[in-house]
Amino acid sequence: MAIDLIDLAKGYLTDSVINSVSGAVGESAAATRNAASGAIPAVLGGLIKKASTADGAGMLASLLDQDHDGSMLDDLGGMLDGEKLSSIADKGSSALSGIFGGGMESIASALGSASGVSAKSSGSILEILAPIVLGVLGKQKKSVGLDTGGLAKLLMSQSESVKRALPAGMSGLLGLGSLGEIGKVAADAGRATAGAVRNSGTAAAVAAGNAGGSMMRKLLPLALLIGAALLLWPTLKGCGQKATDTVGSVAGAAGDMAGDAMGAAGEMADGAVNAAGEMADGAVNAAGKMANNAADAVASLFDYANAPSAADLGVTSGGVMDQFIGFLKSGTGMEKTFTLDKVHFETGSNVLKADSRGQLDEVAKVLDAYEAVNIELQGHTDNEGGTDSNQQLSEQRASAVKIYLESKGIAGDRLSAKGYGESAPAGTNDTAAGRAMNRRTDIRVTQK
Repeated sequence: MAIDLIDLAKGYLTDSVINSVSGAVGESAAATRNAASGAIPAVLGGLIKKASTADGAGMLASLLDQDHDGSMLDDLGGMLDGEKLSSIADKGSSALSGIFGGGMESIASALGSASGVSAKSSGSILEILAPIVLGVLGKQKKSVGLDTGGLAKLLMSQSESVKRALPAGMSGLLGLGSLGEIGKVAADAGRATAGAVRNSGTAAAVAAGNAGGSMMRKLLPLALLIGAALLLWPTLKGCGQKATDTVGSVAGAAGDMAGDAMGAAGEMADGAVNAAGEMADGAVNAAGKMANNAADAVASLFDYANAPSAADLGVTSGGVMDQFIGFLKSGTGMEKTFTLDKVHFETGSNVLKADSRGQLDEVAKVLDAYEAVNIELQGHTDNEGGTDSNQQLSEQRASAVKIYLESKGIAGDRLSAKGYGESAPAGTNDTAAGRAMNRRTDIRVTQK
């Protein structure tokens, strides 16, 4: 399950907390809760905007480490009494100055208008709730081990849910409409290049079609030039603008030849050249689609290259999940299986042993950080016992691992469980050591 920071923060807004805030700002509990529902996404919106730059993300990481690690959330009720509440509001005011800058007054006014409280009250609510939101974010940073890049990625993943939760008009006020998606820069650049190539090819085709020319004497060189351009396209497409210029030059030369044609062009000649132009246009469009697909792949690799490392996630160095992360970041295909060497079951049972949890927790951490990855959980047995009972046991064990990962917040539709029984041994069944190798749980990437 993907993390929803709004829901996590709202989980701390108990009736007791709302009553404390209500008393402090002089508004009714209902109006305070209404304002709080808009204040939480407003603070998160400011954090998202701030994290959209490297400097801003670095500032937020330092702020969380120094003042907002989430420890205050462990006794939030006690922190909202008397002088402690005033101290929290002061910390919130300081944090919001860094997040919103000079826009705090406008944001408080918009929140007040949307929620039916005064601008002064909405400003105070923002100041009190900001440390709660920052505390939730700090807890996530600390528990998952996010670095600055991971923190920025987590915040950017909240953009759509924050925009939906914001009161009307506040998204533009916070500047969220201008944010791009992380990792899409490469794709956009690729698509721009592909579009330029397509336009150039289309223009060349039309020019060739309108130029006319001698049926046999001029169309043959023209066709050869167009063919040469298309054959050279795989080499030229990686060169960006140079590729476009080259295709344009070839097309221009073809147009000049057609324009110099002597003799009757006639309707047949025009039709033939138009047909050639359409063929060239179709080929260039196909090449453009290939460039788009390549750009999407580059964007995907960009995401993984900047995704959390094993060290970021607290995964055992050199262990299976460290290797798994390395595989994801490598950008290679999906045909690779990893054995969870620390996952064990009670003999003849699908009950996980207690020492299995550490490695399964690492699997959950990695899947939580790499949200696009889906896996198949594979159960295997040795050949002792009946074939049918071994098949059933392998299925039950794979399902048990799936259930455990789901209990750690991983969505069930990202996990499939399959039992292979004794059909895919990793070693010989003639020795105790070989049979131990065959009793195993593997994971295989099915989507990334």
